[in-house]
Amino acid sequence: MNWVGNDKPKAAVGLAAFFVGAILAAVCPAKALVQCPVTPPTMTIKIYNDSDDQYLFPELETGLGAEDVWIQAICKVPNSQIPSHQYPRTLTNRFYINPDGGIAPHQSVVITLPLYTQLVASVSPNANDQYAEWWQGQNIQLFTSPTSTPPKAYLEAYQSKSRTGQTPLTSLAANPTWPTCPVPCKLVFFKDTMGTLPKNGPSQLIEATLGARQAQKVVNDSPPNSLDIRNADFDVSYVNVAYAPAAMGPYQNDQVGYVGSPMAMATAQARLNKFKTDYPGWPQFVVTYTDSTPPETILKFASPLEVFARLSPPSPNPPPDLTAPPQWPNKLWAPIENLRTDWKKYTASCRHSDRGSTTFCDALLDVRDLIVANYNQYVALIKNKTCTGTAVPKTDDAIISHAYGWAPWTAANEVGKGCSATANLLEDTPGYWTQARGKPKDYTKYLKVKLEFDKLNYGTLPSPAYVFNPWVNLIHNKTYLDIPGAYAYSVDDAVGNIQAEATGYIIDFASLEHLENKFPAEPPINIALGYSAQSPIRFSSYRVCVNDLAHDKPVNELNPAFIINARDPSSCPVYLIDNGYNKSAPQTYTFTITKAPPFTEFTIPQVNAGVPKWDNSSHSIPNTNTTNIIYCNGNTSTAPFQQSSKAWCCDLKYSTGVWAYTKPDPTSAHATQVHTAVTNPALPNSTTTDKACNLGH
Repeated sequence: MNWVGNDKPKAAVGLAAFFVGAILAAVCPAKALVQCPVTPPTMTIKIYNDSDDQYLFPELETGLGAEDVWIQAICKVPNSQIPSHQYPRTLTNRFYINPDGGIAPHQSVVITLPLYTQLVASVSPNANDQYAEWWQGQNIQLFTSPTSTPPKAYLEAYQSKSRTGQTPLTSLAANPTWPTCPVPCKLVFFKDTMGTLPKNGPSQLIEATLGARQAQKVVNDSPPNSLDIRNADFDVSYVNVAYAPAAMGPYQNDQVGYVGSPMAMATAQARLNKFKTDYPGWPQFVVTYTDSTPPETILKFASPLEVFARLSPPSPNPPPDLTAPPQWPNKLWAPIENLRTDWKKYTASCRHSDRGSTTFCDALLDVRDLIVANYNQYVALIKNKTCTGTAVPKTDDAIISHAYGWAPWTAANEVGKGCSATANLLEDTPGYWTQARGKPKDYTKYLKVKLEFDKLNYGTLPSPAYVFNPWVNLIHNKTYLDIPGAYAYSVDDAVGNIQAEATGYIIDFASLEHLENKFPAEPPINIALGYSAQSPIRFSSYRVCVNDLAHDKPVNELNPAFIINARDPSSCPVYLIDNGYNKSAPQTYTFTITKAPPFTEFTIPQVNAGVPKWDNSSHSIPNTNTTNIIYCNGNTSTAPFQQSSKAWCCDLKYSTGVWAYTKPDPTSAHATQVHTAVTNPALPNSTTTDKACNLGH
């Protein structure tokens, strides 16, 4: 997970898609200069240990990048200077949280996390590692222990015994801004030439990226990007491993529910043991210590994605961090070997149906064909020198690895060569997109195959020939971990990923007590504001549920949308405040959605044809009324509301106002719907002769 804003991969279109509005162009000041802030912006991470019998030992690390768009954006680097201001990162920077005694049961830590820590006395923007950048691509390894003594794998990493490339992280800057937490909390900082911590320790992976890149129109060499510093993207990831539970929610956004799970560690271990019994021989992780201590097998499983990745290309020796397979690489662990055998058998024997993409065989063959087509494109890119090195062979194992990983072909035979991360994206495979002149790419065919892949993983296709991915059952099925809000495979973000307006995130272990919203994340109501950054009168802030200063949040000019929770919108009015241009004071507008969605439902062809609109017609068939669930009487004539606020919400004279509709998400294997409410822009005048509706109807 390393997408933000409009950088999100085409495949990832789950819950996060509801939390992000359209990115709009904005006119920026001419001849911008590089202006790095004296003090970088900060976000907040809260970690609560609500268990009775576990100590937590978290470690946070951020990774590498040839170009740091976050720092370019916050420093307002002009478009022409982007090539000379790359801010490359070649080291993994990390800190261990309370490494000596952990976070004890019923204790917590609160970390203030700056965007970056300057590491050098004077920044050279194209030199390596000028900053430790803390917001992008965070891995939190959440280690657990039944005592205040750290797990040995954690201790050996912290003491640099197993991390020979790890050394203390220091700064030569005059006044660097470091991540901090109040005493007695302790953070210990390191840099590492060896990359991230290994997967085999007793830890669960949590991922996050703070801030969001926002593309903006370049005017007179203005910066091409800005940074939304009120955006958090996070998940509890079981893509590669399964070990422990955790629940996550946004900080300072009570409208978004949680992902992950509040279950106790003992419950999770019992369910992992049941999976172990039901799938004997499933590979577990093994820790080999630097001293004479015997290797330790952890009750922590490796996913098919993780295991198949070890086969492409295969090592001559079996993976030392996994329990031994019968015969590497010819005979794998029995449950994994069955998956490999069935893939080969059914991709050879399956035939397409005459119904398009409705059967198990249709889906299996379509997934295989996409992976093979992407390989052919990869070979072509190597031939035309877009990618370097020589192509890896297209073996059955390599195809299986890329299929289960939903991953493009990028690596070459030679170390350090191959394709860039964006040179051969799956969605850009020839034949899987179209493009009309002057229009963006249409990924309909790619998304059809992605939807088939999701249905294979969830086992929702009729009469499946075999269980394509038992791992999805381990994560989501009630028999096992029963965590609907978690990644079980690489593009399982329909249920596992959150991207929302926030000033950080909260991790709660073994409880939901400290999350701001204690309901599971679900499709919210997307509020799309009528808005133009070029208009002198426009909305400047909004409030949800309560109309007071404590609930006031700024409208993002490049992303003028936000969400409200869909469970009980009738108890949660929306308030919008304009900037008061040419008025005696800012004007407030309000509306309330009187029922939980779904609202009036429209098909995708209807939406594409512009059929959904403001409509207060009677309930004829087909019903197209989009206003009968909008209540407007909160718009009184008393300040801060104005007389025109009523007509803004519902205007019979011009048949306009606030309206709402529902459409299906065609990319979701879970029949997910998108719920949207649309408003008019802020009004230029406080009074009007327009005829306001009664009660918004």
